[in-house]
Amino acid sequence: MSKMSTDKLTEHAVKQHDNIHPTYKASSLSPTRQRSQSQVSKPDEGGLNIRRRSRLISVTDSNSGKSPIRSNPGLSIFRLVAGARAWQQKARLNSRRNSRPRIKQENTYRLEPNADEKFQPEKVTKLIKDILESRLHDVTYNAAICKKLSVDLSAFIKSKVKSLDFPRYKYVCTVTIMEQLGQGMQNASRCVWNTDVDRFATYTYTNSTLVAVAHVHAVYFE
Repeated sequence: MSKMSTDKLTEHAVKQHDNIHPTYKASSLSPTRQRSQSQVSKPDEGGLNIRRRSRLISVTDSNSGKSPIRSNPGLSIFRLVAGARAWQQKARLNSRRNSRPRIKQENTYRLEPNADEKFQPEKVTKLIKDILESRLHDVTYNAAICKKLSVDLSAFIKSKVKSLDFPRYKYVCTVTIMEQLGQGMQNASRCVWNTDVDRFATYTYTNSTLVAVAHVHAVYFE
């Protein structure tokens, strides 16, 4: 058989094979598919194939428009909480170091006040009289109103007595308001204290509808 006839038979066989198994053009495939196909068709390239694959992954990630999520496995919520607590403790220590030292006062070892520092009942009695007359002169007795008024008056009288500045004295103030019906009333108090320095002051105010009794007990605090 001649060489020319052999070439014709080979060309005829190739055409028949193409009719049965049509070939695909490389341009019909996407760039990503072409690269993956080239990687499968050449498994023996070793390191070159791995580099192409990593390049392919980076290209597809950039085309998708989504940035990859990066995580730090060494950073956890427990470490954040521990760090915050450590910073708080450090801040407290720094504030204590930078703060001014507390002033400690020595004991005076005084067991009683000076003569001009003692509680003066006459002065306090006049103060109580002025307060009751100014606050109760136009008040008509009412149980609900007088209940609250007695609490307010006792607090107000106590604050005014403190403003007289008798040093190292503690005060107990009570105000009792009752209806004026011509009835008899007895109000008594008893104290355990030092009669040389502890004192009390009292005043009773009356109008047409009520009776108010105020007591101020002053105890020297050693």
